[in-house]
Amino acid sequence: MIFGSSRADFSEDEFSALRSFVDQGGSLAFLVPALNREQATNVHYFLEEYGFIFDSCKSPTVIRSSFYKYFHPKHVHIANGILHPDIQKAFNERARDAQEIPMKKFSSNSSEVSNERNEIALSFVYTNGIILNCRNKAVPILSSGPVSFPTNQAIAGTWKCDDNDKFGKILVIGSAEMFADEWIDEENNKLLSNILVEYLLPKADDESPIQLDIFRGVEASSIHEYTDAPDIQTLANNLKICLERPSQLPQDFMSLYDGKQFGFDFSTVPEVIGLYTRLKVDHKPLTLIAPEFERPVPPLQLATFPPKLRDIKPPALDLFDLEEHFASKTERLEQLANKCSSGDEDLIYFMKESINILGMQLDIKSEAHEDSARSALNYVFEKVS
Repeated sequence: MIFGSSRADFSEDEFSALRSFVDQGGSLAFLVPALNREQATNVHYFLEEYGFIFDSCKSPTVIRSSFYKYFHPKHVHIANGILHPDIQKAFNERARDAQEIPMKKFSSNSSEVSNERNEIALSFVYTNGIILNCRNKAVPILSSGPVSFPTNQAIAGTWKCDDNDKFGKILVIGSAEMFADEWIDEENNKLLSNILVEYLLPKADDESPIQLDIFRGVEASSIHEYTDAPDIQTLANNLKICLERPSQLPQDFMSLYDGKQFGFDFSTVPEVIGLYTRLKVDHKPLTLIAPEFERPVPPLQLATFPPKLRDIKPPALDLFDLEEHFASKTERLEQLANKCSSGDEDLIYFMKESINILGMQLDIKSEAHEDSARSALNYVFEKVS
């Protein structure tokens, strides 16, 4: 009988019927999900009788501490979470039959099984699950692994009746979604579910190769005891007493003062002078001893630096037409000729600017444009003749 994500409380009669069912050799499986306070049921009271301690509301949810395959942190991929060697052995047999992975021969020795289990690990997806505490006769069979948080905590366990004539079994898993339709085909969840169901199936001789209720080969040392950390933020907001409650004062409050503990007087001078005689030391005034200082390093010198003067600003080259200033006289005359068009004014302007470009030294007393142009032509004709 499998209970998956029970949402209603059990009555006492139903609990009694379940106990009778287990005592008669029946098998129970409880998939307990993480629920809020309004949705929680009383199934954990029944399972506490068999050593499974948990609370669907308060038990920590297993999350993935680093991203791997699945985006949601509560969809945890666990690769090293098998605690019982019979699960790993059954998985290897089924995987070998399905030709999914290459298998190696297992030995009956538990140490060799443990070593082989580390080489070929059964991985599964643990979705929206909580941790369990397996006490008394409850045997942990799955753990959260070293990568998840909380680390190395039991997430599934089994229990079996002590009476040899009865074969009642109980399986508790802290997740109700890992075997749902959405996750049954992820990783090796289907193979794991088949192994657990085969364990729960009643057998008359009880000679099933899967004996998860026997505490052999289980790495109990890998299950760490979970301790709750205090809520530091809540404790910091609480009001605290910063002063100690004083003790009752005596009637004579002057007895609280100790005047002999500190003092500035000459009461010990006679005792010190008497030590000279007892030690047979001459009582002479102290002389000044010239100190000698060792200098293992050279003497220090003041670190002086020359002043850093402000540099002269560079010329504003963007205000000059560099092509005009660095061009040859011929190029400048060509540029000037291109600027001027037909007309007397442009001709006079051309003659005047030509004087500046060619660097002619003319004796021109008049500043009129016509005089400067005539003087330039006169100068040119004189040079030609």
